[in-house]
Amino acid sequence: MTEHCEKKASLFREWQEATDNYAKAVAALTDNVGEVSESEYSRLKQSAEIARKLTKQIRTELDDHIATHAC
Repeated sequence: MTEHCEKKASLFREWQEATDNYAKAVAALTDNVGEVSESEYSRLKQSAEIARKLTKQIRTELDDHIATHAC
């Protein structure tokens, strides 16, 4: 496996982990609608948004890597 393909595999694993974390954050948010205080809901919403942005960032890095190195 070339260095570039190793980088692709690493980015793919990071993206998978990020999507899993995002899914968990969204589940925590939706599971707690009407069950937690407004401040706690805001915290959960912020966590989900951070996870969404990280997932998007890593996916962009993965797509850029694939486009640049054709691997």
